[in-house]
Amino acid sequence: MMNNPKISIVVPVYNTEKWLKRSLDSIINQSFTDFELILVDDGSKDSSPTICDSYAALDSRVKVIHKINGGVSSARNAGIEHATGEYITFADSDDEMLPGALAEMAKFDEDVIISGILVLLQDEIREHTPQNKVYSRKEDYKHIINSHYNDACLRGPYAKSIRRTILLDNHIRFDHNLHWGEDYLFNLQLISKADSIRLIPAMTYKYYMGIGGSYKFSIDEFNYTGTIIENAISYFGNCKQAIEANRKGLYAILMCYISSHRHNQKMKLAKKILRYRIWQKFPTGRKYRSLFEISRVLFLGF
Repeated sequence: MMNNPKISIVVPVYNTEKWLKRSLDSIINQSFTDFELILVDDGSKDSSPTICDSYAALDSRVKVIHKINGGVSSARNAGIEHATGEYITFADSDDEMLPGALAEMAKFDEDVIISGILVLLQDEIREHTPQNKVYSRKEDYKHIINSHYNDACLRGPYAKSIRRTILLDNHIRFDHNLHWGEDYLFNLQLISKADSIRLIPAMTYKYYMGIGGSYKFSIDEFNYTGTIIENAISYFGNCKQAIEANRKGLYAILMCYISSHRHNQKMKLAKKILRYRIWQKFPTGRKYRSLFEISRVLFLGF
């Protein structure tokens, strides 16, 4: 294993034997070779641990960490702790890193490099491409949030190259108590602490939406999402577009979640949601609370 590689790639692994080799091959075969690959097996029950170990046996750049299941955030945090590279990037074990991705990101020396993502949802392909721009003044950072508030480039931890000292010096980690929006919160903290950020239009990552993973949305976590909006305001001032987009997204998730339950459960869930603090916390919160009340009658029938 090389000392102090340019890039550490952290991959959390949990029961993804079906896609794992595809993901790892996309990394191992990168033209840029000055990297270490840290595979964090988060207590997988399938053959994923064996697959990870087999790659480590064949390639000295591969490290494997086997740990008790603690969720994707704890796995990524474990990878951060073991990383030795100048930069850290993240990938999921059911996605792919596109050819030339590492070489493209390694061209630059800003604290954070954010690149483009291809999102595959069934037969549909969506491109999320940042504009080609460099930010070096913190007062301009809110433009990143407002410009990419509903964009995979900002919401996920992947397709980014992050100077490792930014994470270590500012104690930035993924919040393992959150299971929805934790990536976005991580990115908000990251952007707020960086001295320089570069956005590049190059496509570096292929995200397969709707496969892999073991998490199911819990309605109680909706109340914690106020933390995300609070941090957006705290770090960047009133990023109106981003905050409004988060509220809309939460509202849509609530409606879908409730509609998937039996009729006798819907009323109980609705009453619980209407008590959540997030409706009252922000100026337009009342609007969405009212919209929710109207929608549950018109579309959910109670």
